[in-house]
This record gives sequence, C-alpha cells and structure tokens, in this order.
Amino acid sequence: AFHRAQAEMLIKELPFEVVAALTLDVATSLAQKHDAGLVTMTDELIDRVVDASWEAIRR
Repeated sequence: AFHRAQAEMLIKELPFEVVAALTLDVATSLAQKHDAGLVTMTDELIDRVVDASWEAIRR
C-alpha cells in the first residue's frame, strides 16, 4: 500500500520510516498517553489527529 500510494503520487516521497513516524508513531504515542491519563482522546480529537497526520504526508 505504501509503495502504491507513492507511485500514484498520493503521498510525499519520504522513506517508509519517516511516513511511519508521522502517522503510526503518532497514533501509538497518543494511545499510550491516553492509557496513562495524560490526554483524553475523544472521537473529535481522533478525527483531528487523523486529518493532521494525513496533511503531514499527503502530496
């Protein structure tokens, strides 16, 4: 999916590890912070984070 998205010019030409850091690592970190009670991830906030992550990698 990653290579196809790059080939179709849907996402920026960044190494997979960078794209993962801007998306998966952010999601994992926020989930851990939520579990620890450091941040409350509401449905609205999750949607905003998804949008922000997409903006970070979208071409």
